[in-house]
Amino acid sequence: MSSAAEQYVLAIDLGTSGPKVGVVSASGVVAGSAFRPVQSFEVEDGGSEQDPEAVWRAVVEASCEALEKSGVARDAVAAVICDSHFFSIAGIGRDGKPSMNLLVWMDRRGRAENLNRAPGHRADSLWRQFQWWRIHGVPPLASGVDDISKLRWLRHYRPEVYERTAVFLEPMDYINYRLTGRATANLCSAFPLQHTDNRSLAHTEYDDTLLRYSGMDQEKLPELVPLDAVIGGLSAVASQALGLPRSVQVVTGVNDTQAGAVGCAAFQGSHAGIVLGSSGVYVSHAEKKKTDVLTGLFTLPSPVAGKYLMTGEGGVSGRALEHFLESLLFADDGFGRSVHEDPYGRLEAAAASSPPGSNGVLFLPWLNGSIAPINDEAMRGGFLNVSLGTRRVDLARAVLEGIAFQYHQLAGAARRFTGRSFSHHVLYGGGALSNTWAQIMADVLQSPVHRMAAPRLTNCLGLGMLAFERLGRVSFDEIAQRVPIEGLFEPKPALRALYEDKNAAMTLAFKQNRRVFRKLNQAVGSRTTPGTVAD
Repeated sequence: MSSAAEQYVLAIDLGTSGPKVGVVSASGVVAGSAFRPVQSFEVEDGGSEQDPEAVWRAVVEASCEALEKSGVARDAVAAVICDSHFFSIAGIGRDGKPSMNLLVWMDRRGRAENLNRAPGHRADSLWRQFQWWRIHGVPPLASGVDDISKLRWLRHYRPEVYERTAVFLEPMDYINYRLTGRATANLCSAFPLQHTDNRSLAHTEYDDTLLRYSGMDQEKLPELVPLDAVIGGLSAVASQALGLPRSVQVVTGVNDTQAGAVGCAAFQGSHAGIVLGSSGVYVSHAEKKKTDVLTGLFTLPSPVAGKYLMTGEGGVSGRALEHFLESLLFADDGFGRSVHEDPYGRLEAAAASSPPGSNGVLFLPWLNGSIAPINDEAMRGGFLNVSLGTRRVDLARAVLEGIAFQYHQLAGAARRFTGRSFSHHVLYGGGALSNTWAQIMADVLQSPVHRMAAPRLTNCLGLGMLAFERLGRVSFDEIAQRVPIEGLFEPKPALRALYEDKNAAMTLAFKQNRRVFRKLNQAVGSRTTPGTVAD
């Protein structure tokens, strides 16, 4: 139970698979946590959607359970803060209710070939793309996963949805709207909307040039507030749903990459953070706005005033492992039912029984395309060099190694991008729970790996500490000093040559198979029937 003097933050980490919620103290302790799944459903032509009401219900249920588990008195909760996956779009109608399903970051219906077929659409010139890079950092992408491309797709293919939407929001700001009734964003949460000038981090207005280029109606974008703003107290509806006083303050949020960077203190120091979550992200700090168009690495506004965060996303990470376990290994299909109550525990033992190098097997991890350091949406995954001697345990270890090789590529690109080496890597996300995988990461990167305590809750921890910083309770230096590390994995020098060879093979496999994957997947890319956005 909490003492009368203690205060806590309700930290909502809204991932693609659902919200994790933590009740965080100012000393950096997660007193209670809970998770609720949210279903994504795939629709034709590369669409990926979620029910926004289901998302809100999941947030409420997970929040109430986390509060109950924590034993914290409701009047000890000082603030609520939210992060989310980004390049995802929710819409609020003029009636204050969701106007559409939430379009998840994986949604590719706004890709260039679809938009170029839309009557009246004008493709961005090279000059406009350059201006987007110069002013914001990320232009509209040919893959269609970015917000501008999604909004353009809605305007051309779902004009009735576009018209009835009063404001478009990233998921963290959608939750804040449900909490307060205010549609707001800041430079961190609005970055994916691609309408802000990030050459300076003091802006609270959208850029006129980018608004003209995008064709967006400015009134459909949320109000911009300062990075450290407190949006307000809870609405009556949210107060009742959460069982919290209306006086609880809602702090403006960030995206999940920024929250994790705070949790592992990648906003300063000589290390980099590695997210082993559904997607794979590499993050560290930078002193200025920068975009590398060749590798896809770029900087985001940092929650730390005057700072930037370098980020690189390779694509699916933990989700590739999940697919291997649930769809290929422990499946329920025409071959029968082979389901195990502890697939990840079995994986740990199986992968450890295969030698480093997986008996020569190489796994290609790009199940949903490659993003950085080379963008190619046609790339896919697979196993190479399978022989009559290959065992399931070799395939299991190859999956872990293949994803680690992906991070090795990101690490090399990050060193060139920042102009500095990294002393070690801080590992977090669900995949960090595996000792075998953490050691593989250290061996492949040939760098010490520090594992966060409770790695699945790193984003919640970062959010909680960020909220306390906004409330004036802690400083960023104090946050950096309180990073909880529970495991240290040193690289094994004897494996350096082996993994250097396999890293080289991975690079060659990517290069040599690009044409094959483009040929195999051209039929997928040629589908033009638009998907549906539910009312």
